[in-house]
Amino acid sequence: MIAAVFRGLAAILEGLGVTLRHLGKKPVTVEYPDRKPFTGIRWRGVHGLFFTDDKETELCVSCHLCARVCPAACISMEGHVEEDRTKKLHIFDVDLGRCIYCGYCEEVCPVDAIRLTTSTDYTVRNRADFVLHKEDLLAVGRAAMERGEKGALGVRRGPDEETLSTKEGIGTKEFAARLTSEIRRRPWPGAGFFEKKPAGRSEEEPGERKKEENAV
Repeated sequence: MIAAVFRGLAAILEGLGVTLRHLGKKPVTVEYPDRKPFTGIRWRGVHGLFFTDDKETELCVSCHLCARVCPAACISMEGHVEEDRTKKLHIFDVDLGRCIYCGYCEEVCPVDAIRLTTSTDYTVRNRADFVLHKEDLLAVGRAAMERGEKGALGVRRGPDEETLSTKEGIGTKEFAARLTSEIRRRPWPGAGFFEKKPAGRSEEEPGERKKEENAV
């Protein structure tokens, strides 16, 4: 009984000692939201859809790679083909309630259109509000560009590594014009695809293969 009392007093004194040691130190708390907490340049925050440098042309080409690679299946998108055969993004939704912030979407994006920004200011009271639509993502991307952000992926690659942006000039008005002219010269995207046959594959009919399998 007495031993238990002494152990309790020792624990109390130990806690008071920690308190006394921190009384004279500078506080580390941040008065949020008056002061923003520090976030590293590699922070994976709210998604944003980025523009070209002139902030007028959307970079997204509606290739659906980000939606296909997403392990959480939190991205849904829909696009349509314009008269000049360019693809235009129509719907782009990201469910932040399901997102695991792995960064796969920006890894596979061929034009660096979707990027994870350093923005952390996003709280909701309704679960349905976790879904960000195209207009919301464009607003986040525009605000990130005004802050001078290039996305977490560009920082992770390092300054000495050649990225798609530096190699192809992605994000510039010249790149958008060059890409549009190349797409106009091409035939429709599926042309010639079905004419190509895998090497070494015989052209026998499915019925003949079935007869051989039954014979075996």
